Amino acid sequence: MKKTFIVPGDSVYTYIEYNNYFSVMYISKDERQVAGWVDKSGLVETHKGVGPDYQHPEN
Repeated sequence: MKKTFIVPGDSVYTYIEYNNYFSVMYISKDERQVAGWVDKSGLVETHKGVGPDYQHPEN
């Protein structure tokens, strides 16, 4: 989707980290899904969501 920007306060779903970038998906107000790559330094963790904790695997 051309001319789509995320701005402070928008939420994105993050998937894969690669070289200081995250693969993200943004859901627009009209419910369109937009995927792309975002510089990691521009994101803030909200600690909302469910996913595996790869830093503390269960042994």
